[in-house]
Amino acid sequence: AGNLLKSDRITIGGYGEIQYRDSPISERADGGGTPTFINPRLVLGIATVLSEKQNMVFNSEIEYEFGSKEIDVEQAFVEWRVRPELAFRGGIFVPAIGRFNTYHDSNLNLTNIRPLINQFIVPTAYRDAGFGIRGRFKLPHKMKLTYEADIVNGLQSENADGQATPFSRLLGQSSAAEPGAIAFQDSNRNKPFAGRVGFSPTRG
Repeated sequence: AGNLLKSDRITIGGYGEIQYRDSPISERADGGGTPTFINPRLVLGIATVLSEKQNMVFNSEIEYEFGSKEIDVEQAFVEWRVRPELAFRGGIFVPAIGRFNTYHDSNLNLTNIRPLINQFIVPTAYRDAGFGIRGRFKLPHKMKLTYEADIVNGLQSENADGQATPFSRLLGQSSAAEPGAIAFQDSNRNKPFAGRVGFSPTRG
């Protein structure tokens, strides 16, 4: 969460960005595609230690998008870290769907806008309510193996009119995964599974 404010029990941090865009090939063509300065997002993160003895933490992110046009809870979950190899997570979080969805924060991006595949095809930044497990294993020669496995409510395949709701940064999430509804009730009886395995042969 960063170190804007840090104590023994609570940490407050975050990030934001301002961009100059000369082309409408972007997450949002606000301004009609005219050359413009925009504020895509400002994220405030608050994390706290619930139990130091049991190694339980609470983590949250509040996101202000496009000059506060959208304000939403991006993450709000409790995690119980039993040991490095096993941790339980429950609440609203970002499921492990591809690397970019997991690490979509602006300060981690390699490009100034998100890749087009993550704007129009693969959900980014998709978050949902659910439960998951994760962990990491240290291997010889500073190698590392990590895993994540999540069960979440999932995206909605059809809207109220029976029309398909494909996910896209421009069009789909408002109906495929309505932000205000993800913590309220699942849109269907199906519970999707998401998972990823990572292997780091060297540090960094």
